[in-house]
Amino acid sequence: MFFSKRHRGHRPFDRIPFDASISTLLDWEVELGVVLGPGGKNITPEDAMNHVWGYTAVNDLSWRDVQRRHGGQWLREESRRHLPDGPGARDRRQPRPLGPPTELSGERVTKQESRTRFLYFPLPRLIQELSLGMTLEAGDILSTGTPAGVGFARTPPEYLRPGDVLETEIEGIGVMRNIIGD
Repeated sequence: MFFSKRHRGHRPFDRIPFDASISTLLDWEVELGVVLGPGGKNITPEDAMNHVWGYTAVNDLSWRDVQRRHGGQWLREESRRHLPDGPGARDRRQPRPLGPPTELSGERVTKQESRTRFLYFPLPRLIQELSLGMTLEAGDILSTGTPAGVGFARTPPEYLRPGDVLETEIEGIGVMRNIIGD
């Protein structure tokens, strides 16, 4: 998933709006965000890492039922995105293995955890494919995908509710803490 700097979501400690008239099935997806330095178009895999400025934590919050409406199109939900990101970026070199745990309302149970070696697309390939025919700009954030453990795929499914405190951490980058609801 690609997110432009022009479509930034919420900061690492912002409250996340919850509007039950839209949906009550708000889910989390912890992801490593790749922050671009120099932009580019048609970037080769060999040159891709030269376009990385740093890394950040991203939590791609999604209204699951809205995603599935409209004949399976995700456009409406993706346009209504809540995307907390932060707390900051670090060295532009390939990150060491990172663990992105998610905790809800102080529950110290890790909901998601993985390592960068398990990314579906290696970072050079992700950058190359997203830059094909599209100009990436400095400051754009590339979201790398989420590991297992999202709420809708749990048994039984779990969703965020007003008052929940969502803590998102990526080792070596930092922690975000977002309260759900206005």
